[in-house]
Parts: sequence; structure tokens; C-alpha cells
Amino acid sequence: MIRITIPTDWSDISIGKFQEIHAILKMPDGLVLEKDIKILAVLTGQSEDVIGNVDIEDYAEMMQRISFINTLPLSDKIPTQVKFDGVKYNLQMKINKMKLAQYIDLEVLSKSQDEIIYNMHKILAIFMSDSKTYSTEDMLRRADIFKAKMTIDVAYPITVFFYLHFTHLLSATLNYLESEANKQVKQLNEMLPTTTRKDGSGISFWKN
Repeated sequence: MIRITIPTDWSDISIGKFQEIHAILKMPDGLVLEKDIKILAVLTGQSEDVIGNVDIEDYAEMMQRISFINTLPLSDKIPTQVKFDGVKYNLQMKINKMKLAQYIDLEVLSKSQDEIIYNMHKILAIFMSDSKTYSTEDMLRRADIFKAKMTIDVAYPITVFFYLHFTHLLSATLNYLESEANKQVKQLNEMLPTTTRKDGSGISFWKN
């Protein structure tokens, strides 16, 4: 007899498993049971064949136990530090102090809601680090660790918090860049010639 362990809350679900569940839920509409089998396989670590061979009564009980996945975890308290395999990763709370490389990576990884989910481990690795310096290579190293070890009860609230703050920062930055671009265009217009004359030797420019 195979023993099937069922998770009971988000503290049992890693970022990687959450991303797999999200991908299943985004699949084209089909048989509900097919999706349920795939989700149960992800959550229990069993094969779809094993899940497909449970009886209806056990299936109903299993689905009842994982009903928590219908409500995503939110928290007023954001952890400022996590620890995996003895290594501490500190959270950078001041988003306005982001380094340019962090900002670029975050913008690339956050182009849509689905991408935010699929890149959650990378987004968290941008803000949580075991180093005072930043590089994309180190971020990806941390991201692999977070994907496997960080659970959604911790990861999701942090992601939501920073996404909301990043949206405001992005809007403010775009407004700033637009303002600076308008200034540069104005300066260029003042520098460019306002009158031209074409003759046999080419085109001559002069200011009025």
C-alpha cells in the first residue's frame, strides 16, 4: 500500500510547486478531474497514475484537504530574513535604494502577472541576498535555492508587497525619464538650425 501525504496549508508548498499548480490551472479548459489529478500529483509528489487509482471517497477527502489553495496567503508582517541550509538571506526593504542592475532585472521579470508568478523565485532573489553586492549571476543562484526551499506562506506576501511598491517606483521613474527626455528634446531643438538653403554645393544651415 502506498502512503500519500497531503499538505494542509501553504507552509507545505514550495515556490516551485506553486508555479506548477499555477501552470496547471492556466491549462485550457478540460476535464476537471484531469486538472485535479495533476494538482494532487504535484502536491503529494506521487505520479498521476498513483493518484488516478485512488477511489472516489479518498479523492473527495484529498480535495477537501487541499482546499486552502483557493485562497492565497497574505500577511501584514513581512519577514526581513530567511535562512536555508545555514545561510541567512536579508530583505532589502528600501526599494528606492535599488541598484540599477536590480531595477533592470526586476523590470524584465515583471512584465505580466503570469511572469511574476513564474519568476517569483527570481524576483525574491533580487530583494533577498546573502551579499551586499548585486549581480544577475548571484541572483540566479539564490533563485534556485528559493524555488526549492522557500514556501508560499513566506514568498507570496513578500512578492505582493514589492510588486505594489515597484509599480509606484516604475511609474515615478517613467515620469522622471519622460521629463528628462522632453528637456533633452527642447535643448536639441534650440541647438538645431531653423533655416536651410539648398544649392549646388549641398545644404547650408544657419540660425535666424
